[in-house]
Amino acid sequence: MTQQWFYADSHNQQQGPVEGSWLATAHRERRVGADTLVWREGLAGWVPLATVASQLGLAVAAGPPALPARRGVAKPPSSASTWVIVLVVCLFGGVAFIGILAAIALPAYQDYTMRARVAQALVAADAVKPEVLEFRAAEKRCPVNGEGGVEAANARADAVIASIEVGPADDDACAITLTFAGPAQLAGRHLTWSMDAAQQWHASSDVPARYLPASMRTR
Repeated sequence: MTQQWFYADSHNQQQGPVEGSWLATAHRERRVGADTLVWREGLAGWVPLATVASQLGLAVAAGPPALPARRGVAKPPSSASTWVIVLVVCLFGGVAFIGILAAIALPAYQDYTMRARVAQALVAADAVKPEVLEFRAAEKRCPVNGEGGVEAANARADAVIASIEVGPADDDACAITLTFAGPAQLAGRHLTWSMDAAQQWHASSDVPARYLPASMRTR
């Protein structure tokens, strides 16, 4: 059976499944990049495309080599005081520049990491939905964990997921509630899907909106 892949688009929404050949073609056509998050069965979590490029027959180009240092005769400083001033300016300028970069880059990286964790959890929860639908079609009621093909609540537990609980909800709806184990920004928070009589899933969550895919954010 051909290996199926999932990937996160430019809006950090899960797409797929697609075959590895599709991902390879999309990368060559620059529709996905080396840093695009991808996942397939067997991977512990979502990883950048560059990490699994060899599995897709891709050669992700590295950056250009550093320019060679210029050689020449250094001119002596005109005075010791000039060098002191230059060093002080460079030192404080460098510290300020690093501080600005950190203030911009760190929050963005943290948000990116949290969105990747949520995307990983969505994949796990999506795998439970067909099991609920199949049980309800056969038994005319909502299952609970351990019934039919529905696994125990902690069957998919890992560093991100604490549990995935299945059971009936209000108005004869079936509900899937995923509870996060970590990281700290997500621990104890939930993603919940309720299936109505028309077998349509409706999502809700107490996870901060900036970590959720666009389709789950409150408008």
